[in-house]
Amino acid sequence: MTKLAVALKRLLELLGKSDMRLTEEQIDRLWQVDLTAATARRRRTWIWGAATAVAAACAVVFLVTTVNWNPEREPSNIELYALRQKPAAAAESKDVRLIMADASEMNIGSEESQIDYTTSGKIIVDRDTIENRTNDFTVRYNQVVVPHGKRTRLRLSDGTAIYVNSGTRVVYPLHFGTGNREIYVEGEAYLEVAHDKDRPFIVRTGNIDVKVLGTKFNVFAYEGEQPSVVLVDGSVDVSTATAHRRISPGQKISANGEALTAAERVNVESYISWIRNELVYDNESLTSVFRRLQTYYGLKFDIGCDISRMHVSGRLSLAENPSDVLSAISFSVPVNFERSGDTVKVAAKKAKGTDPA
Repeated sequence: MTKLAVALKRLLELLGKSDMRLTEEQIDRLWQVDLTAATARRRRTWIWGAATAVAAACAVVFLVTTVNWNPEREPSNIELYALRQKPAAAAESKDVRLIMADASEMNIGSEESQIDYTTSGKIIVDRDTIENRTNDFTVRYNQVVVPHGKRTRLRLSDGTAIYVNSGTRVVYPLHFGTGNREIYVEGEAYLEVAHDKDRPFIVRTGNIDVKVLGTKFNVFAYEGEQPSVVLVDGSVDVSTATAHRRISPGQKISANGEALTAAERVNVESYISWIRNELVYDNESLTSVFRRLQTYYGLKFDIGCDISRMHVSGRLSLAENPSDVLSAISFSVPVNFERSGDTVKVAAKKAKGTDPA
């Protein structure tokens, strides 16, 4: 990967914080520009408008001289699109958001929604059908954004099934072409990939890429969390900018920066039970359980006692009210919960006989 390619990715990340918008055609045009040293001498024109072009050029020059270059990992079109077209947060919305290629949106209020893309171009949301009027061969991306407390199931045009967890965004094309099938995930998703030996399926995230032909696996890639992949069936290749490993069923692999950990044997059920609206934990730290509940329900835990040595085992229904879930946990560990809105205060239980008579 060239320095200019990385600079372009960094530039798009910066532009994502501004009001300037790029179309899919512009992104594709930018990425298709030959970035090799030889063709760098050719004269090219990027039609952004004079002021934008000057600002962008200055930003690229600055980035070329300052960033740490990674020669191995090349961002794909869908990754660049996902970085630039990240939707603004809808603070008041509790619905799943289906964002079309033309930026129009559909809000889906059901707790467990189903979105299907047919080979004929139709989009079926639960029982409603949306006609896709595009009939050319231009690559167009849709996005599904799932808020806390909701989950959705997505079936792509190739037959791949994706379970999308709370607090997750998935970017994907309406149709896959003849090359690699690529999607982008921020958050957590469980995939059952339709087998196609001629078109590998690649999941892009901000830190790791997962390449398969047809298999079942869970990818965990929330912002600020350590990304990981758990394989249920088949085999997958996991890579970062500088590392690459293949894992077998029942194994988990994580990324520490650009390094990959050694594959470890895990209880797969603990990592995929969420697709059945369950939380299964086996001698799991209470801190880890709180992180998972924070992800699923959008809760914030204010911990006022030492829980570092507390571990729990059990099974919880994520379809239950968060207060009922917390109540069930309190029977297993010596803590009390006090919930106010999305904030949960955690305090140690008082020992019997300590209260005044």
